[in-house]
Parts: sequence; C-alpha cells; structure tokens
Amino acid sequence: MGTPSVPCGRRAHDLAYKLNGYNPGIIADEEAPGCVLEKRTAAKKGEVPLWGQTANFEIRHGKMRVRIEMDGLFGIGATAMTWLGFSAHAVEKNKPFLSDTGYRSFLGVNSLSLEPGITPDAFAEGVIAAFVDRQLKGKLKKIVPLRPRH
Repeated sequence: MGTPSVPCGRRAHDLAYKLNGYNPGIIADEEAPGCVLEKRTAAKKGEVPLWGQTANFEIRHGKMRVRIEMDGLFGIGATAMTWLGFSAHAVEKNKPFLSDTGYRSFLGVNSLSLEPGITPDAFAEGVIAAFVDRQLKGKLKKIVPLRPRH
C-alpha cells in the first residue's frame, strides 16, 4: 500500500460504510464490514505488514525486544492522522523497557518525517528510538509487576 495516507483510510471507511448499507456501525461487532475487512486483510502473525494492514510483529531496539501491535485502516484516528497508531509490548518482562508497565501506546505520532518507502517496522523502530532518546533520555525502565488490590 506504499506510505500511509489519510485518503486511503477515508476510502476504506467509505467502502465499509457502503457495505453496511450506508448505515453507521461499520466496526460495531465482529460481523460489521469494517471488522470483516480488517480481519481478511490483516498480516499473518509475526509478519511485517503493508501499510494499512492490522499486524502483530516483533522489532528490536538495541537489546530490547518489542512486540508491535499495529492498527490498520480501521484503527483509532486512521481517517484523521497521517500515521497509523501502534502499541508496544515488552517481550522479555525481566528486562528494561519503554515503560514500567511493559506497555506503551503510540497514537498520532509525528516524530518522523514522511519519507517514500518507509516500512511499518522501520517506522515503529524510528518512533521507539526517538521516544527512548527524547522522552527517556536514553534510559529504559524496569518493568514493575502490578500488585493485586485488596
């Protein structure tokens, strides 16, 4: 699908809207057109997706392994943001990570410039590298297990 673009996301939503009889609720449940389209076009688990595909794959930043869940064309803000959102999950919970919870969401990211040919994995790597550099000042955090509430 090339580099992401808002018009592509808009076209996907328009198609799902048409398939839904021009009614809202294109991602209302598992049988809704948007959900069906998303499932049928998702990248295989572990594969780096094409832009617009929902995906679950792994990248590295230094020694840190990160599982990326990338939103597809029906993700939050897909029709309004240039870059599709993604979340980062710690693969190795006993090693330092981006957050002390082992999870970090990246929505509406604008820390990278649009460049032709950038792939979703390179995009996620670049965003994470910029986050570690700028926000964490190069220091990863120890994951702290949640304590049960009594």
